[in-house]
Amino acid sequence: RRRDGEEFWVEVALRASRIGGEDRVLAVVRDIGERKRAEETIRRSLRELEVLNSISQAAGSEEDEGALSGRATEVVRGALYPDDCGVMLLDEKAGMLVYAESYARRRDRPPIPLGTGITGTAAATGEAIRVDDGTADARYLARAPDMRSELCVPLKLGARVIGVFNAESRRVAAFSASDEHVLTTVAGQLATAIGRLRAAAAHRESEERFRRLAESAFEGIGIHDDGVIVDLNSRLAEMLGYEPAEIVGRNVMEFVAPESKPEVAAFIEAGTDEAYEHLAVRKDGSVFPMETQGK
Repeated sequence: RRRDGEEFWVEVALRASRIGGEDRVLAVVRDIGERKRAEETIRRSLRELEVLNSISQAAGSEEDEGALSGRATEVVRGALYPDDCGVMLLDEKAGMLVYAESYARRRDRPPIPLGTGITGTAAATGEAIRVDDGTADARYLARAPDMRSELCVPLKLGARVIGVFNAESRRVAAFSASDEHVLTTVAGQLATAIGRLRAAAAHRESEERFRRLAESAFEGIGIHDDGVIVDLNSRLAEMLGYEPAEIVGRNVMEFVAPESKPEVAAFIEAGTDEAYEHLAVRKDGSVFPMETQGK
């Protein structure tokens, strides 16, 4: 410890010596503060790389938005920001940031309006905010009174903000520019993964809506890929006298009467959406007239 009370790292080497005819222990003291700081920088960099790798793996494997946010929070808190951190997602209709269930010290905190507090401001502006001392910042909301400094970065899909990743610390000035860079990278990975999950969910919902619409239709509806039927509604199966499972995977030309095959093949090749009439064949071999329109 120095005279001013500052503590610092030293390395002490002891060696038995004979000085002035007497046995003595010679102590060689080296200030190794710079070396310790360099070692800590390396350890920190390794932790950051491990965090980014873990988030990347979670982003590629998790199929649930809540589980993904939870895993990201667990990784970031465990390696970098143990005091408090987590994800807040934007409810666009309400204009509120809502704490994810996995937020480290959630404690049923109420949502935060856009533009309010550090998190609400970061979400409203789409810019990261780093606060050294919350007690000196008028925007700071003391939801956790023992916290002093805060770092908040937006989760963005392109220019659109979908939430924030927030971290707080009991120490003043706990976050550096390096922390901001790392958390911004984490937020980017997380936002992309959330966007993927939401797009997949929207696709599934769209498919389900189509299925409900198709099943309620009076017309037969089928989907083919290069002539091979990949899906159809029950009405089309009924018209042809099959169960739906008997039709999937077969070529559409199998259900066209021989005398109509050239005409139907020409329409399919042209990719036209014009309605045309032709003869179709039921499972029992009977032939009936059908009108078909491609989309």
